[in-house]
Formats: sequence, structure tokens, C-alpha cells
Amino acid sequence: MLDPLRSLAELVRTLSRSRAEPRTGETQNRSATADRPPVTDAPATSITRAEVLRERLRQRLRAVGVKDRKRAREAFVETVLAAELGDAVTLDSGMSEIISKVADQLGSDAGTNRDLGVLFDELAGDGR
Repeated sequence: MLDPLRSLAELVRTLSRSRAEPRTGETQNRSATADRPPVTDAPATSITRAEVLRERLRQRLRAVGVKDRKRAREAFVETVLAAELGDAVTLDSGMSEIISKVADQLGSDAGTNRDLGVLFDELAGDGR
């Protein structure tokens, strides 16, 4: 059976990793030497996608606030789902119940809830 939270957990790890890794210039990613083939754009695309999602999350969390952690988790889940499945998915009337259940599930694990809280505080703050 496919674990529906696995990709969400992977995304959280990606966001955490991208926060911790130093940013490299695009020219480094595209450079090539005569000994090896050129580096593909796949890693650059992943980084760009993570940065776009991070900015969407930042804007959303600043709008809803982070004091109400349940509401912040729901905003997080909705934003991630919209980024992965398209914005139209959030218009489905049944999605609000799914978003609420996933947010509750994330909040029920102490470690995940703590890590998300740190991420929310960082994203909602002024620092990048």
C-alpha cells in the first residue's frame, strides 16, 4: 500500500535540506569539462521548485500566522498539495476534510510537529 504521507515527508526533508545547503550559482551547475559530460538541469530544476514552494509557504504562513499551529499545518498541507497537484485541487469541496485530517496526523507526531513548528517560525519570520 502506498503511504500518502511519504511524499509529504520527503518534501519536508527537501525543504530542510535546501535550507541547510549553501546556494550555488547556476553557472556552476551548467559547467562542463572535456573529461565529463555536461551536468543536466535536473538538480537545478529541483532546487528551483523547492525555492518556489518555500516562497509560497512563506507568503501563506505570513498571511495565516503561526500562533495557531493547527491552522498553520493546514495552510502548509494545502500549499504543498496545490504545488504538487495543481491549484485547482484546493477548489474541491472534499479537500478541506482531507487537508484537516493530514494536518491533524502531522500534529499528532511530536517530532514532526516540532520540526514543522521550527520550519513555520523560520518561514513566517523576516529571515531567508
